Amino acid sequence: MRWRGHRPGSIALISAISLTMLMLAPLAAADYATFKGDNQRTGNLNGTGPQQPNLLWSASLTGHGYLGAAAAVSRESVFVPNWPDMTFKGDLGLACLDRAGGKQIWINPLGGKGGASTPAVEGGRVFAGSLTGGIFCVDAESGETVWNKTIENDPRWWGVASSPLIQDGVIYVISFSNGTLHALSLDGDEIWNLSTGEVSPYLSVASSGGRLYLPGGDPALYCLDAATGEIYWKKDMPYQITATPAAGDGAVFAVTSDFISAFDAENGDLLWSAGINGSISSPAISSGRIYVGSDDTPAGHLSCFDAANGTPIWRTEANGPVKSSPLVLGGLVYFGTSCDEGTIYALHAGNGSVAWSYPVGSFIMSSASASDGMLFIGADDGRLYAFGSQPILWRGVVMIDDQSLNLTAVSGKSYQVNASSALGALVLACRQNGLNFSLNDTLYNLYGLQIESLGDYRARGELSWRFWINYPRQAMPALAPDLADLQDGENVVFYFGDRRASPEDSPRLEIAARISSKRPEALFLTVGGRPQIRQASSNSFLNVTLSSFQNASNFSSYDLIFIEMIGADVAARLRAPLQQAGAKGVPIIIINSEGYESLGNVNLSDHPFIEQYWDNGQVENMQRMFSYLAANFCGMHVDVKEPLPTPREYIYHPDSPDLFENLTSYLSWYSHKAGHKFNNSAPTIGIISYYQDLGHADRPALIYALEDKGANAIDLGFSSSSSLKSFFRSKNTSIVDAVILTKSFRLSYGDPDRGIADLLELNVPVLRGMRLYYQTPEQWYNSTGMNPLEIYFQIAQPEMDGVIEPIVMSARTDSGYQPVEGQMDWLAERAIKWAGLGRINNSEKKAAIIYYNHGGGKDNIEGCYLNVPRSLQNILDGMKAAGYHVSGTVPGKRALVDLLAHQGTNVGSWAPGELQAMVLAGNATLLPAEVYEQWFSALPQERQSEVTELWGPPPGQIMVYENQSGKFLVIPKLSFGNVILLPQPSRGWLENNTVLYHDKSVPPHHQYIAFYLWLKHGFAADAVVHLGKHGTQEWLAGKECGISSDDWPALLIQDTPVVYPYIVDNIAEGTQAKRRGDAVMVTHLTPPIVASGLYDNLTNLAETVFEYKNVQNASVKEGYKKQILNISMNMHLDEDLEVDLNNISANSTKFDDYADDLEEYLYDLKNQFMPYGLHTYGQPPEGKALTDMVKSMLGEGLSREIAPMIYYYDYPNSTRLDKENELENCTAMLLTEVLINGTKPQDAQIAVLGNVSRNLSDQLNLSLKYSQNIQACKREVPSLVNALNSNYTSPSPADDPIRDPEVLPTGRDFRSVDPRRVPTSAAWVVGSELADKLIEEYRRDHNGTYPRKLAVVLWAWAVTDHGVVESEILSLIGAKPVYDSYGGVSDVELVPLSRLGRPRIDVVVVPSGLDRDLFPEKLQLIDRAIRLASNDSSTEYPNYIRENSEKIFEDLMATGNVSEREAQILSTSRIFLEEAGTYGPNLDAPVSASNTWENDTVLGDLFIKKMSYIYGDGIWSSKLAGGEDLSSLQEDLYKTNLRDIEAAVHHTNSNLYGFIDNDDVYQYLGGIGLAVRTVTGRTPEMYVSDSRDTDRSQVSGLHDFFSKELRSRYYNPQWIRGMMEQGYSGAREMDKFTEYLWGWETTVPDLVSESTWNEVHEIYVEDKYGMGLEEFFDENNPWASQALAGRLLETARKDRWHPSQEARQELVERYEQSVQEYGVTCCHHTCGNLALKEYMQGMLPSGSSSSSDGASKSSPPSSSSSRQKSRSSGERAANNQSRPAGFGSDASPRQQPSDPSSSEVSGFVMEAVETRLSQPSSSSTPVLAVGLVLMVLFAFWLGFRGRR
Repeated sequence: MRWRGHRPGSIALISAISLTMLMLAPLAAADYATFKGDNQRTGNLNGTGPQQPNLLWSASLTGHGYLGAAAAVSRESVFVPNWPDMTFKGDLGLACLDRAGGKQIWINPLGGKGGASTPAVEGGRVFAGSLTGGIFCVDAESGETVWNKTIENDPRWWGVASSPLIQDGVIYVISFSNGTLHALSLDGDEIWNLSTGEVSPYLSVASSGGRLYLPGGDPALYCLDAATGEIYWKKDMPYQITATPAAGDGAVFAVTSDFISAFDAENGDLLWSAGINGSISSPAISSGRIYVGSDDTPAGHLSCFDAANGTPIWRTEANGPVKSSPLVLGGLVYFGTSCDEGTIYALHAGNGSVAWSYPVGSFIMSSASASDGMLFIGADDGRLYAFGSQPILWRGVVMIDDQSLNLTAVSGKSYQVNASSALGALVLACRQNGLNFSLNDTLYNLYGLQIESLGDYRARGELSWRFWINYPRQAMPALAPDLADLQDGENVVFYFGDRRASPEDSPRLEIAARISSKRPEALFLTVGGRPQIRQASSNSFLNVTLSSFQNASNFSSYDLIFIEMIGADVAARLRAPLQQAGAKGVPIIIINSEGYESLGNVNLSDHPFIEQYWDNGQVENMQRMFSYLAANFCGMHVDVKEPLPTPREYIYHPDSPDLFENLTSYLSWYSHKAGHKFNNSAPTIGIISYYQDLGHADRPALIYALEDKGANAIDLGFSSSSSLKSFFRSKNTSIVDAVILTKSFRLSYGDPDRGIADLLELNVPVLRGMRLYYQTPEQWYNSTGMNPLEIYFQIAQPEMDGVIEPIVMSARTDSGYQPVEGQMDWLAERAIKWAGLGRINNSEKKAAIIYYNHGGGKDNIEGCYLNVPRSLQNILDGMKAAGYHVSGTVPGKRALVDLLAHQGTNVGSWAPGELQAMVLAGNATLLPAEVYEQWFSALPQERQSEVTELWGPPPGQIMVYENQSGKFLVIPKLSFGNVILLPQPSRGWLENNTVLYHDKSVPPHHQYIAFYLWLKHGFAADAVVHLGKHGTQEWLAGKECGISSDDWPALLIQDTPVVYPYIVDNIAEGTQAKRRGDAVMVTHLTPPIVASGLYDNLTNLAETVFEYKNVQNASVKEGYKKQILNISMNMHLDEDLEVDLNNISANSTKFDDYADDLEEYLYDLKNQFMPYGLHTYGQPPEGKALTDMVKSMLGEGLSREIAPMIYYYDYPNSTRLDKENELENCTAMLLTEVLINGTKPQDAQIAVLGNVSRNLSDQLNLSLKYSQNIQACKREVPSLVNALNSNYTSPSPADDPIRDPEVLPTGRDFRSVDPRRVPTSAAWVVGSELADKLIEEYRRDHNGTYPRKLAVVLWAWAVTDHGVVESEILSLIGAKPVYDSYGGVSDVELVPLSRLGRPRIDVVVVPSGLDRDLFPEKLQLIDRAIRLASNDSSTEYPNYIRENSEKIFEDLMATGNVSEREAQILSTSRIFLEEAGTYGPNLDAPVSASNTWENDTVLGDLFIKKMSYIYGDGIWSSKLAGGEDLSSLQEDLYKTNLRDIEAAVHHTNSNLYGFIDNDDVYQYLGGIGLAVRTVTGRTPEMYVSDSRDTDRSQVSGLHDFFSKELRSRYYNPQWIRGMMEQGYSGAREMDKFTEYLWGWETTVPDLVSESTWNEVHEIYVEDKYGMGLEEFFDENNPWASQALAGRLLETARKDRWHPSQEARQELVERYEQSVQEYGVTCCHHTCGNLALKEYMQGMLPSGSSSSSDGASKSSPPSSSSSRQKSRSSGERAANNQSRPAGFGSDASPRQQPSDPSSSEVSGFVMEAVETRLSQPSSSSTPVLAVGLVLMVLFAFWLGFRGRR
């Protein structure tokens, strides 16, 4: 395009002249190979450094970690390490970066933790210290470790932070803990060393003239002979030396905390000393002056002294302590400051005045390095910053008219050149900007006009001026520049160099040609600033198009592109069109897009005004920015004004025309304004908004929403979290009661820990108000949830700061962010309710504690590995101590269990008698049906219809009681004053077959809805506690993420605050509770996780194998062999090891192989982890459980240190049973001494081992730390109370403590992982290895054949692996993630088959709904990989993905039912799971209801229907992005894919959870096997990928994994003993295990053998180990015993187990006796399974009658049974009956009214109830009971049949 009569603005001209001057200046020396540039450590370089803060690039090494070391530079490479930040997470190490652009070439982990040692470069190798205590030698080209040597045995937090000095082929480096200087050869061999005592970790040695100057720990300064280490002189110091000495000018300069001193280098005499507050800043020596930094907290100074006498010359204050060592270069002194506002300074060396400064906003400890005019310095934000002078004479737009230019060559001849030629454009650029040029026509006839000179660069020799059009997209032109015509929008670069030179590395002039006269077209794609942009663009020099990332197109048609806040997925989508636009010369400006700046072509360091305009915001700055852009990039001659500063912190209110700069002025105005005034007695809500976010409609709307509800609002615009103190606190007290955060990402992005600290000091809950960028309000309403692109910055990152309740409040429109109807009010209501919670006295608060009794029945009050009754006791006690009105004495363990079992459980519709008994006890709330109907009618009509369609009209049939007064919904509860305990209602799956086999989302039933509405309207709860993992409210249907106020989870919980004690290792499901359940998580500890050990005959077997392998006598050996065979057969180990014992018994070689395998198997089994018992909230383990847990947390580190001390040198070795036993004993004794007896680690070693090891002492000290953190988990109850007091709950990581000890102590709010980084590079390595091992395992099982198609379960539990399973899937496909420069995953690409070296394996991905919600963009990533592979036509190896896709495509097209486009999409779809907004296959209920199916294909069909929704990039829940619904095709497509599945794999990474302690694994992995079997008639192979051990991943068959879990846990007396110690809850775990075993029996029948069920029967019924299990069950949870027996009998009834007739009869009799004595449990299969009742009835002795249904039992018969155990008959009778009012009751016992007509209900709690059935006497005979039972059974059976 062309704008006639204009030329670029004056700013561009000034920039060009400045750049030219910088280019002509002399440059610094090329290499900077050691700390401070030379071995004297002078910090003084020749040449010139940056004269201005021109940032060339900045690079983050790994996305985590600090940069504490300086960089070393060698040739074109920069070497710099990082080390851990406060998260202690992420990849760390020594990185090699490209000097020109900061691109990472390689990274070496330096042992895994990086380091703070400035590298030294010598002979193509890089030498650096590590945090692990080693010195590493790394190949400079490849990054491979050549060698490493440990020199620091006590690394602590620093390791080897000393910077190596290399001189005459010797490396000199200090280990700080003993102050030892090590002299090493270049191969790492120690030549000599000298120890002086502990020194500062950062000290290094200096050298001059063959002498070394060593800071010693005495403290003293040493002068040593470099060759021998001989001491020339030693100068004692009054204080420790804090910084590396510098040698020069005949002196050595040393710094202490109080002085800088100069010593004669020859003899050590003191020359002078001057006072400074010395830091680790090492002095620089230059031109007779000394420059050194000081720590004068809060400020710091750089001081200059005369080197000869110490006279101060100047002292300049900096904005923080100076720990950086100054670098003197070209008359400037460079350093950084160590503070929050860390800044890089350049001072004039002569007078100390500031030449320039550059704010980094993060601590700077690193020192500057320099090379070739470039300056490098790192910061604690993890980035290395590179400054310099770019060799660009000029860059900009040239407006070209249709004209000819008259030019004169150096020969004097004149020529005419077209202005639109490349040369014409150059001439115009030079004339407009005052640049000199000359032309050479010597070879005009051959080469046309050539450039003789441009600026000060003149052609000579091979160096000449060259040009290139549209570099690098097009080839170099073959024409002369005067003959090469330019098109509008093309770029031409003229550059100076030889024929090998490239433009980016050469002095150059860059021109964008514009041949047009229209107003420049500018495209703006921004997240922020949209209202200001729209308003400012109405009167602008640019024609601005404000668009969204989704809608923008035709990039190359614009004259300028401006993009703000680009993310990974957007970057992947826009990369190509931006490159095309850039190739055409379109200036592309990218801001606020860390890691994606390379997508732009405008260097913002050349144009600092752009970011200043943007950062200061407001319409005026947008207008000024448009003018600047028009002048500098579009060739328009317009006035340019500097950015207008605006406040970075203020209070905003829409009723005031002004912003308030402090809290006092705002409150003064607020107290006197019209309308809502500040009210001290009302809640005050703080709003935290980014300071630029003015002009959007949602900001005033949120303030008004709060004020309309009576709250005060303080809306803070901020840029730093430190503003919270000055604006939200007054007189050291928070003035706000709760806060709403509207800013995305981290609160304090550059220093996240600072943000958390500021929130902790504020100490109020912080809710997240989300402003959706990628969706309009309408799009969000009609979607299944938020756009996946937003989840990481809208939800995941704020959660890392402890921010709670992510609620959508507004969404993007063309005019900015607009409020979303209903959401703003809901957010305001929840914030106000949280605020109010903190203002209520504890004595007045009403709290509802909800526990879980999912399927009903007395046996299963539970939480995940949580002892619920005992936890409830602790919580009630804690709340009472905190001032809550908890009436009466909290019941003891036995009494509370009794109350919970009889009055606090859900009752199925199959047991009306149980419901009646509960009502008569008087504690349950009876909610009149008509009251509930009023509440129900207030729900959205759509939700009402969902419920009535499936559950019928209110009040439904579940938990409905009826008497003469009417119908009532029963809400079981125990009342303790203002605190009530309630079971969360069941989901109703088992209530009827319609629901049981419903393949869509199931809304809550009426009693479920009534329960939560009663908590709000009836009980008036101030807060709800959901106790333990996990409830069901957060899993109800609705949007996946960012739920609507009309979704079921929100409709039920409404505005009530939720606090959720949750197991610390389950971040995945916990995240669901955070995001969809609006809960504050308060983590609790896992049970002790301990090694399972061996037991019973396994112990004998291990000893026998050991003896067999070591005995010499043949006959004795034969005897051992027979014992081994007998024990193996009796224990069915042949099944575990899949060996025919009869076949090997006669073959010595085969038997010896078996003995080896058995020995390894037993060793592995012994070391399997298992939970020992359960956790009680607020009660961490003690004694042996504590020591065993700590031992597990220490891992092999402890054993490796003990082993050599007991002469076990080949540890670990499964054949060394003797040493293994000794090792276990010594380990236990040591930990007992240190942790239990309080013995010091050194003394404990002497006592147990007779010797001391420093490394072992480290391990024992670590054990103390772990033990203390475990004991600190006593804070769980106080933390719960703290959350209920509406205080801030700080964030923590989540994992099991074995894998990540940093999760302790608990009592915090766990945070999720950053989805951008999934899979991390570390996870990619592990996942790739697992993929290879999986293929290897499959091929081993199938004669070397590759699998063609696998099913991989992608389960959210694996989230703590940071993407291992995603990596495994990608690797199988033959794809890999593409990482951006910040470690984020931006895309996926195929690995070429030639490099892959094997076929591409087809994969059907089976994600969980939760994984879909947490990582939606990862499903899209995997889908992209599959579609790429489907289109890969390479033939080096088979491509099973392409082959299968082509076959599916052909089959689809043959149907004639789909278009070609649809067939293409469907044929390459491989990701199937449940419908959006729903969760799980929901097989657990129908599997349990085994009487409702005979053929398991019914279940397979259900799985297929539930799990066949298609997902991917462009298709979600079977709907295409354009809205087309393909759900009618999904089921057939899924079956097509299932037919070809050859094997399925599930991942595990938890040391706590197995595959048989939950129903999830059998539902997913078992479910996929069941589905394949349903379609094909065969069950696929099953595998387990395993990363529980973070150092050793493995793949095994499911059979092997399953059998080891059985033997290490459920067959293990230690596991049983641990559960027995837990009483009621431990019995439930035993009962639950058999139920999950049945799940596997159903889904993968071949997995559970006859011997498995026999073993369960022998252990748990016949008490094989003599542990007193029958008495244990009877005394603690007889209903668990009934459920267990019922499941065993049902298994036999279903012909899945075949016990003897005697065994079955005994089971039935025991079951019947237990029911008679303790009452029936009344879970589904003990009360609701009529087929089982008939089966049991048939085995009872003649004349007996089963009373096991409990359908009409209001109380059990008299307990005069002869099976009396340890309790008295009175105690048994008390336990037997449903409890009358007493503990936990609302009122005293009720009397039955004499007149039925007088019965009525008052309020919501029954006052008097007349039942339709008389309550049987407690002395009723069994015969009467049986008669009543049979009558009700028959009636129930008819009703049940009617519902089928």
